[in-house]
Amino acid sequence: LNGHTQAITGLAIDPSGTRLATLGRDRTLRLWDVTRVSEVWQIAFNQRAACVAFSHDGQLLYTAGESLVCRDASNGQEKWRVEGAGTVA
Repeated sequence: LNGHTQAITGLAIDPSGTRLATLGRDRTLRLWDVTRVSEVWQIAFNQRAACVAFSHDGQLLYTAGESLVCRDASNGQEKWRVEGAGTVA
């Protein structure tokens, strides 16, 4: 998968096994369709994040680091955020 310009720091596979979320040191979150080996969407952000996870049904995507953020997994749209949720070393 080509896309990140720096190391991948987190990844998660959705429950269906068809999508992969990657989080990079380049401060981007990317969603991939593994059946087509293609990027679905990407989001750049200004805070570092340390981990990424899908909800049990694959509809939501969470990133955690300096903030905890919940996104719609289909399009990356932010649903809610908790600022100062943690510290990323």
